[in-house]
Amino acid sequence: MRNLVLPFVFVGVASGASAQWFKPSKAEQIKAGADYAAEIRKKEKILPDSDPRVVLLRQVGQQILDTRTAAEKKNEPWKFTFDVIDSKEVNAFAVPGGPIFFFTGLIDKFQTIDELAGVMGHEIIHIRREHWASAVNSAQEKEAGLIFLGSIFGVKQEQMTIWQAIKQVGIDVANGRGQEKESDEYGFRHVVQAGYNPEGMAKVFEMFRALKGSGSSPEFL
Repeated sequence: MRNLVLPFVFVGVASGASAQWFKPSKAEQIKAGADYAAEIRKKEKILPDSDPRVVLLRQVGQQILDTRTAAEKKNEPWKFTFDVIDSKEVNAFAVPGGPIFFFTGLIDKFQTIDELAGVMGHEIIHIRREHWASAVNSAQEKEAGLIFLGSIFGVKQEQMTIWQAIKQVGIDVANGRGQEKESDEYGFRHVVQAGYNPEGMAKVFEMFRALKGSGSSPEFL
């Protein structure tokens, strides 16, 4: 998936022993995602609603969303949208709050609808499990902790910046992979529940493995 850097800073208060003190609320996720998606639609060439690829993408996305329980649908405020960017890039990504974008470069490589569904299920879970918000929380917690430790041990601001950057690179990569794994697992379940062949997801893995071997694959799935 594409790594997103959004112009969004949050400091919040929560309660409970396992509270995520800096995690953006669902409303804030939706607002941040909507703003970012609007920028994407201004800068990128978005295919029209009538394009067959867009129609298919939205049909598959809705069919997977329909597998949610009544309680899940009631408690999830996400505003899902599905768009296609006209680009040779072989990728897809989810924006917090609901927007999902596929590139034509990826869609054109699919041989079956099941493969498209496999990627769609993966991206939908990124939103439903609030992965971006958790990443924001983790980054803010690390920053707060490093500033606190720096003040105790008298670390200069210049040193803090370098230290923080090194710490975040290693930790963030590990967290990102965990979220990708979770999206694969939960996405797989919803794809099957929606009636798609799970072999489609396996085929996508094979495709990206081949692309990675050629040096042209993004960090995906």
